[in-house]
Amino acid sequence: MEKHTSKATKTLINDKLSSIKVELEDYFDTKLSRSQGPKFLYYKEGDFFQRHYDKGMSSDNPETVKERKVSTVIFLNSETDELENSSYTGGSLVIYGVMKDPRFKSYGFRLIGATGMLLAFRSDLLHEVMPVNEGVRYTVVDWFV
Repeated sequence: MEKHTSKATKTLINDKLSSIKVELEDYFDTKLSRSQGPKFLYYKEGDFFQRHYDKGMSSDNPETVKERKVSTVIFLNSETDELENSSYTGGSLVIYGVMKDPRFKSYGFRLIGATGMLLAFRSDLLHEVMPVNEGVRYTVVDWFV
């Protein structure tokens, strides 16, 4: 679910993300041209996102999805074990295929979101968002091509 935000906020976040493009290129050893623009997402209780790739590999996918190289997620609030002020429970990001060893191919690494944390990963990694148990999970996502 995308959250409606002001143009000024989208521009600010876009500028901040654009400023890390060179770092992302160095880290992932790949040339990036631009970001596709931030999307502000929220997940309410029970919401989740099934396992998927951000880089669409199907011929049915639009070109904007096929060209993605690096995905970014900024956590605007924290996942906690027990609901606190602006936190949420559940809603972990799980990423698969991080380790090259075939024995770990189906093993998912659970990432617990923390306010202000930025995560970047290759867009061809399988991942999912687990169901939110309580509260609302707020993130900003973007993709570099």
